[in-house]
Parts: sequence; C-alpha cells; structure tokens
Amino acid sequence: ELAVVSNAKENSLTDSDVRDAILKRSPSERLGLSFKSDVTSDDFPIITEVVDNSPAGREGTLQPGDEIVAVGESSTSGLSHTEVVALFLSQEGDIHMKVRFNPDKVHIILRLGVCVCGLRFA
Repeated sequence: ELAVVSNAKENSLTDSDVRDAILKRSPSERLGLSFKSDVTSDDFPIITEVVDNSPAGREGTLQPGDEIVAVGESSTSGLSHTEVVALFLSQEGDIHMKVRFNPDKVHIILRLGVCVCGLRFA
C-alpha cells in the first residue's frame, strides 16, 4: 500500500483522506483534467480543471482542489509538472490514481480563477 509522504508543512492530511480514482479511456482519448505542480515544495499536484464527458469527468468524483497523490503506484510528491505528465503517459489502459481533497489548498485554486465547484471564473 502506498503511504502518503510529504514534507510540506501544511500537508497534514492522513492516508484515510486518500481515495482511489480510475480513469477509463480509449487509447487515443485525452484524460480531461488539468493540474498545477509546485516544484519548490514537496506538495502534491493540484487538479485545476475537470472536463465534462472526458475520462476524468466520467469518473465522477474528481474535482478542482483534489491533490494527485499517486499515479499508478508512483507518488507525485515534489514532482515537476513534466514528471507528473510522464507518469500519466507511462500508464497503459485505465489510469489508476490516488487523490484527496485538501481544504488548505483552496486558496491556490481560487487564485488560479477556478471555483472549487468545478466552474471557471470568466
């Protein structure tokens, strides 16, 4: 079992806050999510957008503000955006993710102009 490990000060959530998400997709289909990574810390990437009628949208539980804790069996803590994209690309078939909502990160999503309810500010 993958343990949630991060040295970030505000990252005080526990393993019990982590949930599984499986993105079911066809080989040529885009995932339908956007995320932001902070390479200056050990934080996890944060989902900033989930596109309706995409694998991420059809999964049903992913939302802006969710942290991507792992892709497959690999932790995303402290990885650059490029490294996380590479993790997604390395997955064959359905993509298994571990995610969690971190209320301490809502300010980041709001600063990016994304409402936590999934609507974009104009």
